[in-house]
Amino acid sequence: MDGVDVTRVLVVDDEEIIHRLLREGLHRHGVEDVLFARDGVEALEVMEGAGPGVDAVILDHRMPRMDGLTAAGHIKERWPGADIIFFTADLEAAERAREMGLFEVLVKPVSLQVIFNSIKEALAAKPGET
Repeated sequence: MDGVDVTRVLVVDDEEIIHRLLREGLHRHGVEDVLFARDGVEALEVMEGAGPGVDAVILDHRMPRMDGLTAAGHIKERWPGADIIFFTADLEAAERAREMGLFEVLVKPVSLQVIFNSIKEALAAKPGET
């Protein structure tokens, strides 16, 4: 992503169109290693099997089985090096996410460019990466 060494990004959203849009956009921005999950439970399973790890997680709030806030808590605890970019239309959930100290909290509607900029900032902030 414009000079940022990207290892892996996980997109967690229950809507297939979001997966498709983010995959295409991330590829255009130079991010080739993109993983996907449809809910928080699947996200944890993907994180567990990700081998070398995930650099950034794009995490939606409302999903079946496990919501984004719950998943964010588990991810922060088990994989503290993964920056979480959380997005929601719920202002109370956004405030809770900010209180959790997530890397970025975006309130819907949000443009894809804003999401890409947040990913770029998260990856650029990683120690040892330029």
